[in-house]
Amino acid sequence: MKIMKISLFAVSVLSIIFGALMILTADGSTQEIESLMVILIASILMLGACIIHAIGSLKKSIDDKGKSDN
Repeated sequence: MKIMKISLFAVSVLSIIFGALMILTADGSTQEIESLMVILIASILMLGACIIHAIGSLKKSIDDKGKSDN
């Protein structure tokens, strides 16, 4: 699970960087739109990684609280 979160985060960061580089070298509005779509998809991937991390942290917190109550 940890490898999946790290790899998802790394892919999204690299995609955002790649999208930014695409915007810098864009010649027309079509290429700019494609670049923005790459950044949008990368942002969705990053949001997914954040949600997965939050759920994992919540599960760990619940498990720790359950152990401390016993």
